[in-house]
Amino acid sequence: MAGERALNGFPIVVATELPPLIGFYRDVLGGEVVYRFPVDDPTYVSLKIGDAELGLGSHPDPPRGPSQVSIWFYVAEVHEVVRRARSFGAVVTADAEDQPWGERIARLIDPTGIEVIVAERIPVANGGGGTASE
Repeated sequence: MAGERALNGFPIVVATELPPLIGFYRDVLGGEVVYRFPVDDPTYVSLKIGDAELGLGSHPDPPRGPSQVSIWFYVAEVHEVVRRARSFGAVVTADAEDQPWGERIARLIDPTGIEVIVAERIPVANGGGGTASE
């Protein structure tokens, strides 16, 4: 069975307009474009965001409607990411709020309508009843 398992994977977000999508993940979350195809006027890019990989693609008729997917990123400072998101013009659906399990999270919407959750680990007050694991 080992030869039948997937070796790697990453999400790909698609949109009719690629530049706003690249801008969001690069400027708000600090992504680094590591691959572009074609190089001059890309229809696909790969970004490295921390240890995560994310693909962004151009599609003439991308899926539409409410998303059943959220993308989660751990960041150093949630409040700073929310500030950058607002200055980018992104929708912030939930401001940074401490959670009882030891994380501070905020919820954003990317240019395609996908929910992006940003979180930072914080000390758990009063035991919290859970743990934040790597």
